Amino acid sequence: MFSCNVHDKSSDNAENVTLKQTVQGKFDEKLWTSPIEKDRLNQDISSVQSVSKNIALTPAIINSSSFAKNLPPVYPYLEGFSLVDENSVSEQVRDVALNFCRSLSSSEKLDGYFISSSIYELSLFLLDLKNLWIQCFDEPFPEKNNPGSENAENLENAENLSEENNLKEKKLPPLFAEFIFGHGEESDIQAELPVRLITEKKNYVDVLLYFCVFNENWKINQIEILNAGGKNEF
Repeated sequence: MFSCNVHDKSSDNAENVTLKQTVQGKFDEKLWTSPIEKDRLNQDISSVQSVSKNIALTPAIINSSSFAKNLPPVYPYLEGFSLVDENSVSEQVRDVALNFCRSLSSSEKLDGYFISSSIYELSLFLLDLKNLWIQCFDEPFPEKNNPGSENAENLENAENLSEENNLKEKKLPPLFAEFIFGHGEESDIQAELPVRLITEKKNYVDVLLYFCVFNENWKINQIEILNAGGKNEF
């Protein structure tokens, strides 16, 4: 005598269809966002041009390949300041900016970097810088004379100090120890460049230099203090 259990396959099919419909219904009920950079997500990055597929990719290999050399540069961003991209302006503009920052730091004359009609801008900037220094850094502005002021030089000459006293006079350290150029803009006749001026104590002052072409040379025609703060985090 034989007995067997007859399995109803139609019942399984009905259950599978029901389960599939349930899952699909749950899926359709969800609110899905559009994929970000879908093309890049589907891109095969297991190999790159100019590197054999038999070579395991490492950062060093990719950086030394011709593929990496053709990629656009990626510049760091300094929080609260700018992209650090000094190549955004010409070498001529950078040279004027760098020499101005060095002269400011050394308390040298600054008039020559400005067009004559903008000397008043320089005077206002120096006054604002000294007031800002006391307010933000909680210390007096470190100066012997006003940087960039010709009157200060005349006053020193008027005092007629002896050579011996001049030798004993303490030499002040540079006002700023480091300069960082941000991302600037330049046209044929105008340019602007943000600069972060950093002190030895890592305090900083952010300024924006405006340039124009005067007698075929780049000159500063305006300077604006953007920000100032404590320890520089760059």
